[in-house]
Amino acid sequence: MESYKEITGRYLKEQKKRTILTLFGIILSVALVTAIATMTVSMREAVIKEVIRSNGDYHAIFKEIPGEKIDKIINNVEIDKAGIAKAEGYATIKKTTEKEKKEWGDNVLPYRYLSIIGYDKEALDIFSYKVEEGRLPKNSNEIAMDKYTMEYFPKKLEIGDKIVLSLGNRIGSPGTKEEFFYEQNTSSFIWHDDGSENEKFEKEREKEYTVVGIIEHSQERYFISSAISGVDKKDLKGNNYDIYTRFDNVNKVHDKATSLAANIAIESDNIDFNEDLLRLYAQSLSSDLNRTLILLLGFIISLVVVATVAVIYNSFNISVLERISQFGLLRSIGATPEQIKGLVLKEASILSMIGIPIGLFCGILAMKIVLYIIGFFKFELFNNVELVISPIVLIISSIIGIITVFISAYGPAKKAAKISPLEAVRNAGSFKKESFKKVRSSKLIKTILGVEGEIAYKNLRRNRKRFLITVFSMIISISLFITFSSFSNFMFKMGVADYEEKGDFVVPTNSKSDEDVEKIYNELKGISDVERVYKDISAYSSLLIENEKINPKLKQLRPYDYEESSEKKGFTLVANNKLEAYGNDNLEVLKPYLKEGTLDINELNKENGILVVTTTKTFNDKTKRPVTIDGFDLKVGDKIFISDYNEFFEEGSGKFKEAKVMGVLESGALGNPYNENGSMNIIFTEENFEKLMGKKYGNDVFKIQMKKDGDIESIRKKLNELLDSGSIEEYVDYLESAEEDRNAAIVMSIFLYGFVAVISLISCINIINTISTNLILRTRELAMLKAVGMSQGSVKKMVALESLYYGIIAAIYGGLSGTGLSFLLYKIVIGINEIEWIVPWKSIIIACLGATIIALVSGFVPLKRINNGDIIDKIKIEE
Repeated sequence: MESYKEITGRYLKEQKKRTILTLFGIILSVALVTAIATMTVSMREAVIKEVIRSNGDYHAIFKEIPGEKIDKIINNVEIDKAGIAKAEGYATIKKTTEKEKKEWGDNVLPYRYLSIIGYDKEALDIFSYKVEEGRLPKNSNEIAMDKYTMEYFPKKLEIGDKIVLSLGNRIGSPGTKEEFFYEQNTSSFIWHDDGSENEKFEKEREKEYTVVGIIEHSQERYFISSAISGVDKKDLKGNNYDIYTRFDNVNKVHDKATSLAANIAIESDNIDFNEDLLRLYAQSLSSDLNRTLILLLGFIISLVVVATVAVIYNSFNISVLERISQFGLLRSIGATPEQIKGLVLKEASILSMIGIPIGLFCGILAMKIVLYIIGFFKFELFNNVELVISPIVLIISSIIGIITVFISAYGPAKKAAKISPLEAVRNAGSFKKESFKKVRSSKLIKTILGVEGEIAYKNLRRNRKRFLITVFSMIISISLFITFSSFSNFMFKMGVADYEEKGDFVVPTNSKSDEDVEKIYNELKGISDVERVYKDISAYSSLLIENEKINPKLKQLRPYDYEESSEKKGFTLVANNKLEAYGNDNLEVLKPYLKEGTLDINELNKENGILVVTTTKTFNDKTKRPVTIDGFDLKVGDKIFISDYNEFFEEGSGKFKEAKVMGVLESGALGNPYNENGSMNIIFTEENFEKLMGKKYGNDVFKIQMKKDGDIESIRKKLNELLDSGSIEEYVDYLESAEEDRNAAIVMSIFLYGFVAVISLISCINIINTISTNLILRTRELAMLKAVGMSQGSVKKMVALESLYYGIIAAIYGGLSGTGLSFLLYKIVIGINEIEWIVPWKSIIIACLGATIIALVSGFVPLKRINNGDIIDKIKIEE
């Protein structure tokens, strides 16, 4: 039999439906691996770009390095890039005004300061400062700052102006020059309120600078502003500098940096690392975090591989098993067992050669579509995200596809080769001659579901292999959905997609009277391009809560904030609770977060009602990890007692006022999703804030949200008018960073939900593919049932019940296995952030019901096709 391999091509052409089903499984599986891997690589690259933009493109900082040792670092063979920076010191801009002292109280500084840092060209490249006008400094006599800082000087500065600054040190301030230097070099302009009016400024020298550029401003402009200068590299001796370094290879950066420091006699305490960046390369200083990230990645890839094996195996294996009789015919005319195996493996090769390239293309195309959607919604933060087509991803995806196809084909091929020609020809496919009498009948099923139910039950039990293949496929689908839904929920719980709504503009109102606050609010609200103005009123206070309503773990983590009440038996005094009001007009923003209760203002005011966020965050000192925990078991109708605003931590004053829980929220808003101190966030109406707290306003600001297509300049113009008139003291322009935060949250949500959607689609198609193939391969059997008298309706009922049986059995085992995998994933994830695990009932119910419904639908679609045509022709079909 010389030309037996020619049969493979002819078979694939003749059996188009079966070929397409198997090919589709291969394409789908390879596309799944490719899409997920490409999505991961692309998003990782996008996040790396964002971290570099925010923190700088460096791996390690060598701090306070003597000038004579700089060359030993820069010229080291393992250093790819290095930049030099030097803290020039603080300079006074002007004295703090009496109005500012009254507004800020004890934390006010005696001066508005300018902190100047010098950078060489390489360091400026590392931090990628954005220039709005002019250029960056080239030497130590040039300076650049943001436009807001320039307005503070007695004479407003312009590019080209020369200024003489008095440089020196702050004496009596708890903050140090080094701490500020490090914070500023994260490319953030930090508001330092850690001083006092009693601190002194010690002048050391005067220096003249030329203003050469205006740089982008990214954060508040209160009492300390930042400016950048240049570094003269001609003579570095006699001074200490900070050296920002990027190694040529990120692997073991911590060891390399420590070794380099030791070689040039520098203490390891003088090294800091860009942990945010190194974490993305799995090179964090925390070995636990590195291990967790690797385990998490390995876990996800393993599940994807299992899904891939399941899809291809089910598509390919059923096809091969049903053709054993054909292989028997070939054996009877001289084909050897090895030739039979070669036939099947050649078929696998052809399908792989066709399916794998298409799968790779489809996976990349899917990612391209996702990025198009991101671009369509104009998510500016990720406008520069590029689709990263990694050769490694393509190679690994192809290898996984090839290995899986051949594993799926080899087992059935080996079995077919072992069967004798006579037995293979006599038996139809892989199904041996069976007797229904061998399968025990169920009187209960027959009584409830009739003859059709009994036959469907026997169909499941008469062929164990077919039953196991089908159920296994559905179990895999259910388990994958539950597991990846849990993964998405864990990520949301950890806050990876949280958006801190700090407003596009922020207007502080601390020094204003209640009447002035209302007047400003109405003026801001009346600006045509403003979408919403939040009255962000906040304060901190202590609460009395029933003991059994508090998670015991919180008392273990923060014993100093939880004390047994001496005044009210059975209650605990809880400190550090944040009390907030957003303004009555804005309570509707909490609708998406409302788990139970009401947001009705009248109901809340009538009952002294409050809204509570029962989830909280804290830190585990033992494990050194953040903790997100459901801290309070409060329900609608529960009572708690809130201390008066003027009785912050005091108990026994008699000023604890009763409040009724009227709503329970999943999280809060305005940048405060959870309390960060292991306590509770409570949200009030404006009336209840005044009634329960003893005053109308606490620490309050207005947060302004611009309309989607609003004119930013019209808002700035109005705010400047209010500033000039004295109605407001100042405002902060957050527009760009607020847009980036929103876009980052949206993109991350798309990523997580898209991930679950892809897995759901794969799971659905896997079930449809398996059930449909199963029925198509039984065309002859179903035609014979109709030939002996079973009606069309009875056949449909039998198929429906058979699919239902599959769904119920798979739901039980899939639910159990999916829950187990969810818990295993949880044990990995808590290496990053400690969260509580709960049985994923919602995901289990959706997966089980969905799989059962899909199984039912999958049975009817091929059945309709099978029923068309003549029964005799169907009986004659050789599957």
